[in-house]
Amino acid sequence: VSDDLDAWRGTLRFIRRFTRNLEGYIGYLQTAINYEGETEDDKTYNPSVGFNYSVADDTLLALDIGYYLNNYELRDDQTGVTLDGRFIKRLRRGSINASILGGYDYALFDAENLGFERFAEAGVSATYRFTRYVSTNAFGSYRYSKYVDSVPEREDDTARAGLGLTIQPLEWMSIGLNYTFRLLDSTIDSNDYTENRGLLRITVFPSTPFRINR
Repeated sequence: VSDDLDAWRGTLRFIRRFTRNLEGYIGYLQTAINYEGETEDDKTYNPSVGFNYSVADDTLLALDIGYYLNNYELRDDQTGVTLDGRFIKRLRRGSINASILGGYDYALFDAENLGFERFAEAGVSATYRFTRYVSTNAFGSYRYSKYVDSVPEREDDTARAGLGLTIQPLEWMSIGLNYTFRLLDSTIDSNDYTENRGLLRITVFPSTPFRINR
């Protein structure tokens, strides 16, 4: 239970291409959480610098490093470093993606409003197409979260993993089977849980796209 709020997020980036394969930029991100009740507004300012580098036609390396200042009158200001590093490798029949993230986020729209979050996360995912009609995907990630607005202050460790298989037996139908595992370990014991989720999805679509002639 909390006051109603409006969440605003705006970003500005100046980009320069140095070579065919390398571009750099200076960016600025600002987030404003405006509460409609008596709760004080929450603002975060985040300048950063970064680059995107095509190591090869099938390999991309991206890095963004910044610094944030969070201002909220109900507690001390929060400051820290933001990091967004990504590696993407495209294969002949798939791709591999790896990421390292860190900085801040807001946990406002879940089952409970936990407010400002400091986090660090690492993850990897991959896709592969065995044939034209059969493909698979897999992912795994770990995230550390510290919710400084929670009373008492809360820290979570979250591990996620998943595996999926998609088959297209007919031109107008695909069948997807996915499994997801999630483990949450919290300093508040009542929030600990393990989740195993399976999903079967059947999608039908026209083999020939509809056309509307005017």
